Amino acid sequence: MQSLTTLFDRSTFPKGENGGTRGQGRGVGGLVLIFSILVLAGLWQGGYGGRVGRYVTQIAGPYLSSAGIILKEVRVRGQRDLPDRLLFQALGISAGQSLLGFDAQSAQKRLVALGWVEKARIMRLWPSTLLVEIKERHPMARWQHEGRVELIDRWGVVLSSISPKQETSFPLVSGKGANQGAARLIRLLSIHSPLSQLIARAERIGSYRWNLYARSGAVIKLPPRDLALSLARFVGLTNWRKLLAQPGTVIDLRSREHIFVKSAKRHFRHGLSRRQKG
Repeated sequence: MQSLTTLFDRSTFPKGENGGTRGQGRGVGGLVLIFSILVLAGLWQGGYGGRVGRYVTQIAGPYLSSAGIILKEVRVRGQRDLPDRLLFQALGISAGQSLLGFDAQSAQKRLVALGWVEKARIMRLWPSTLLVEIKERHPMARWQHEGRVELIDRWGVVLSSISPKQETSFPLVSGKGANQGAARLIRLLSIHSPLSQLIARAERIGSYRWNLYARSGAVIKLPPRDLALSLARFVGLTNWRKLLAQPGTVIDLRSREHIFVKSAKRHFRHGLSRRQKG
């Protein structure tokens, strides 16, 4: 658990002549505090807590402060990649606000609405601390579409936009619907690490199959089904690296009987042995 920030500084409140906090005394402050709690309890029961809770600090701020009910600290559990800026924007908190007037349910909904956050829970730790527990989504790939590049998780959920020139180790997929099927393709490619290291991008074609673009400029056309078998067939060729190293080469794996290879110089096919046909 990490404590991100201290939101309160008692020195910002006005001081009396003897250095104490100026007010009407502990007795009046206590009555105002009790009254505020009772009023808020009734309003929350009636469903109006989120609307009127913000007025507590304005009306009873000095008394709440002397009683220690003003928000001083926010503690966060589970934060790894979520930027602090987005976190605090979603919480909607400010220094010196009352914990009584804080709408935890609305803040929790705003957190979950962020792409980075899968689950969230917010608790008040009386008298002056807010505990935020989140479960983050983790980036798996970059998705290029409609002129932008976005980080996505394994479910295809968009986490955030990034610059197309930004250096990152996440695989790149492109095309409409590529975010939905990226996890399975990346998992299959990871089985053949030497091949995956030579692939620069995977493009979704017609929302039903993939093309793989090698760093050399060669292209591998994958079938709609049996991806694992097709990739195993290809890396089972003795000269697959040589084929993939030739710029402009198109390797078509969509047939179950043959592997078609087309280059600038020639067009030929590889027949499959009985074992390769599986």
